[in-house]
Amino acid sequence: PRVVDPLWGIDANDMVVGEIAIRAVRPLPTAGSGVARSRFVEAVDKGPGRAALLRARKEVVDATGELLATLDTWAFVRGAGGFGGPAKGGPEKVSLPDRAADAVCDLPTSANLALLYRLALGDHNALHADPDHARRVGFDRPILHGIASLGIAVHAAMRTIVGYDASRFAAGRARMTGPVIPGDTLRTEMWRDEAAILFRTTAIERAALVMDGGRIDLS
Repeated sequence: PRVVDPLWGIDANDMVVGEIAIRAVRPLPTAGSGVARSRFVEAVDKGPGRAALLRARKEVVDATGELLATLDTWAFVRGAGGFGGPAKGGPEKVSLPDRAADAVCDLPTSANLALLYRLALGDHNALHADPDHARRVGFDRPILHGIASLGIAVHAAMRTIVGYDASRFAAGRARMTGPVIPGDTLRTEMWRDEAAILFRTTAIERAALVMDGGRIDLS
């Protein structure tokens, strides 16, 4: 959904991605065409002067209309509470084990990653490209897209635990706890939990937790 439309009553500069969840319904073909359809499916009202939570769902279908994958994005909209919606709801919390991680993977990011990802995604939010705009909305510099950050954590799990067997990936989700700055080295700590991998990710150079409560379901 294009939240820049004034009919929504939302200032896109007040939105930050809180959690992302992706689910693979069928293996993605290496070539072909399809359509991605987006809509809002849930809104939670945290009260006057507080945030609103919005969940947008994107469905990816192939040329025949068969569903390939879904992507749910929870956005926190600062100061948008008090619209009279339900007060309960939101993403379910994932708790991590209280023990040392079973595996750790460090992956670097390039300084131009947000610019490249912006082109690939078709996301023209200036937060990922314009230093002046990033500072105006409260960040020191442009930040990486949340879905790109989640992709790096999934990459770490695929590389470290399942030997790049992409057919094992069924779903993945994580809570965004801090911005990823292009150029960060991301350390993903992972725990095996039956048919899932639980994880959290830290930007090593800044000692900043950037993703927490992560879960990857394996087929």
